[in-house]
Amino acid sequence: MKRFQFKLQAVLTLRQREEQLALEAYSHALQRRQLAAERLTEVGRDLSEARRQWLNALADGCPAVRAVQLQAFCHSLEVCRKEREEAVHQADVDLNQTSHRLLLARQQREAVERYLERQRLEYEGQLRVEERKWIDDLVGRRPPPVSFSGRALPGTWN
Repeated sequence: MKRFQFKLQAVLTLRQREEQLALEAYSHALQRRQLAAERLTEVGRDLSEARRQWLNALADGCPAVRAVQLQAFCHSLEVCRKEREEAVHQADVDLNQTSHRLLLARQQREAVERYLERQRLEYEGQLRVEERKWIDDLVGRRPPPVSFSGRALPGTWN
């Protein structure tokens, strides 16, 4: 019998490559999400510090010009925080999309692998049937055991 050959090997290789690319895209999206979250945290800390300085300056009786400058700085940090919140939200959306693509690629690869396994099991079953036939043929061709007297032994083939 011929050796096992999976006719969809090229498809399996393609699906494995697609899954690998999807995994890499997911990894990059995750890194972008983490970076966006870190930048948001950083601007949040800066904003808290700027507000603290502004309130302390007001409590110390700073000139109005200085208070307006600090307030404008806080406002610019708030705008930056909102932009970074939007960046985190967009990174979340991208991460969800790449996660979905990864899941789909994995399912497609697994479907081809399940088909491969069914084909391999079917081949192995056919191989066992062929081996049994071959063994049965060998057993059927065997001459009957003969005693030293030249006659077949009792209970064996005549």
